Order: sequence, then structure tokens, then C-alpha cells
Amino acid sequence: MTDSFTETTTKSWGARIINSIKWILFWFILFIASFILLYWNEWRIDISKIAKTAIEIDSKTKAPLKINQKLISTTGIFKSDEKIWDTYLKEWNYLWVNRKTEMYAWKEKSESKTKKNLWGSETKETTYTYSKEWTSFPSNSSNFKRPEWHLNPKMRISSNSIKVSKWSIWIYNTNISELRLPWYDTLNLNKTNTIIWKWFKLADNKHIFNWSWSIWNPSIWDIRISYSKLNNPLKNITIFWKINLDSKSITAFYWKKNSKLFRAFKWNRDGAISKMKTEHKIITWWLRIWGFIMMWIWLNMLLGTISVILDVLPFLWTIGRAWVWLITFLIALSLSIITIIISMIIHNLIALIIVIVLFIWWVFWYLKNKKVRK
Repeated sequence: MTDSFTETTTKSWGARIINSIKWILFWFILFIASFILLYWNEWRIDISKIAKTAIEIDSKTKAPLKINQKLISTTGIFKSDEKIWDTYLKEWNYLWVNRKTEMYAWKEKSESKTKKNLWGSETKETTYTYSKEWTSFPSNSSNFKRPEWHLNPKMRISSNSIKVSKWSIWIYNTNISELRLPWYDTLNLNKTNTIIWKWFKLADNKHIFNWSWSIWNPSIWDIRISYSKLNNPLKNITIFWKINLDSKSITAFYWKKNSKLFRAFKWNRDGAISKMKTEHKIITWWLRIWGFIMMWIWLNMLLGTISVILDVLPFLWTIGRAWVWLITFLIALSLSIITIIISMIIHNLIALIIVIVLFIWWVFWYLKNKKVRK
């Protein structure tokens, strides 16, 4: 039997118009923010260009004095003499271990269907469905539409991250917490590397479960724990960093205030730079799309009031809403493209000079032709 229920509400035509006007003011912030986002996005610096300037050194050779405090890159082996452990994991050679804790909990999902009525009112049917799932972030059941039969207790075990305090590459040391490490490997669990406390058991090679858990029928509040790790040592890793020869330490390189480059990659130097370049392109296009969407949402809210007024007759709503979507899409797309182009010109000194020169030439040409015509 499906655990769900449906709620029906009706909103008058006048209330819908007032609500639409209120949302216009609220979403106006999005409209302004969309221009700021698009402008800022074109200003972002491609970090791969900074990485290309790094001085490449051999990790087995002592660094020369001339590279002190400069951005360098090297490919080699990174290791630590420390061993780390966790409540449910025995001490071993890891650089970093992440403990992921999940609880079997209730999840609420809602789906709505709207029906337009004669004279502009609107009937809305919302179906709330409840299901159970494993999650590290259980929903607050007090916010559910029907919380009394879907209580999520508080998680009694939290996720955690354990790491070595120091690691090194040849004679230089650093604090691993400052380094950006974008990957982890799944840690296979067995009786040799785990600590099984009372009320828990090892059920497979990836999870530790509380003893009451049933593979075929888990209960709300059941817990399962899994781990991911970074091996010690890490081999064939490329890293971008800065050397302090006085203290024999590795630190982050700041190419501008609050902007540092201190990353490790599984590739060689060329592969790492290519990865950063690809990331920059993907983020740039995602931010452009989001800027456009933010702009489109507000324009829809602005012109959407017109379609709500037309809802007095249902067939007029269909025509009105379709035209609103099309018009706002074209306006938002045009404004986004113009904003991006202007931002690219402003942030590119050569392009800005060319545009200014062309504009001045056009002004002289226009004034000269105007004088000739007179």
C-alpha cells in the first residue's frame, strides 16, 4: 500500500494577482544578481594559466635557492610516517580517511497538479508520498506535512574525517589540511581492518551495520557506516605549491589575495593543467546558464502577472502563458548575451581599446557626414 495522501486547495483570482505582484518584488533581487553573476563570471581567471607559469622541479633533487617563495610543480611520491585510525577502523597507513554515516530515514516527496477554473480561480492538488531511504542528512520530520507517522530521530553517530597532521615530499613537510585533494578511493572492510563494537556487525565489504539491521527489511533509525581513503604513500602525483626554503616547508601559493593554488592531481603536469582548463570552461558555462535562468525567472514573474489577469477565462491563460514564456526567454537570452559580451570587452584591455577607438572613429565619421549633409 502506498504511503501517501492528497491535499486540495483553491486560490481566488484576486489572491493570485496579489501573490504574483509580491513575487515580482521578491525575485527582483535575482534579476539584479543575474547581471552581477554574468559580469563576475567573465572576470574569473583561468587558473590553468597560472599553473603554466609554475617552475617544474624534480622531486628527488634539492630545490635551488632561486625558486624560494615561487610557484612550482613537481610529480613524485607523497607520504607520511603517521598512522591514523577511527572508532570502527584499526590503525593503518592512510593519509586521509572519511567516515560516511547513513541512517535509514523517512523522505517526503510532493507532486502538484494545477487546474484553472472559470473566472480566474485555481485549484491545486498536492500529493505527498513518504518513502524510506539511506541518507547522511535525514530530513527534519517536524517539517513534513504529516509528521506524526513519519518521525525521523536524531542521528546518534555522525560522519567524520581523519587525516595525518604532516606529510612530506623528500625533505619538505606540509599540513595536508591545506591541500586540495579531489579524489578518494573506497576502503574495503574486513575483520582485519575494522573494530566491531557491541550492537554492530560487518555485513559486507563496504559497510558496518548496527546489529538490528536486516538486509531485507531495515528499520527507521538503523545505521550503516562506510569509509573512503587516501593511501599512504601516494605515487605519481602532481602538485602545485610554494617552497619556503628557510623552514623547509611546503605551503600554498597565493597568486592574488584570498586566491591560492595548492592542489594535487593524479596526472602528470600537462594532464593537471588540462584538467584545470577544462574545469574553468565547465564552470564558466554553468554560471552563464544560471545567470540566464535567474534573469528568465524574474522576467516570467514580471510578465506572469499579465497571464494571471488573463486567467479569468482558462483558454486565455493557455495563450497568455505560452507567449509570456517565449517573450521572456528571448529577452533574457538577449540581455544575457549582451551582458556577457560587454563583460568580456571590459575585462579584456586590448578589446576595450579597440572598441573605444572604433567608437571615437564612428563619432567623427557621423559628425563629418552630418556637416556635409547640411
